[in-house]
Amino acid sequence: MCNFVVVLQDSRPTFADAPGLVVLAAIFLVFAAIGIFRPERLRRMVDLSDRTWHQYRMPLNLLRWVVGTVGIAFAALLAYMAFLGFTR
Repeated sequence: MCNFVVVLQDSRPTFADAPGLVVLAAIFLVFAAIGIFRPERLRRMVDLSDRTWHQYRMPLNLLRWVVGTVGIAFAALLAYMAFLGFTR
């Protein structure tokens, strides 16, 4: 387990990885924006794609906060990884 963690810490994104990371960061940012500004649309898209939606529906304010926060956090992480790839 410890050796696996050391291998992961030594691996950094290369210049070839950076454009893909920028695209993924943009996708997560758009997903977060949809979650923040139109959470009812996000819920409707999930209902249309998967007919077995949970009986419990998350309140729109909580859905807005969770999806927005997680989406922006992942977008920032991917943007940082792209920055590391471009500077390498």
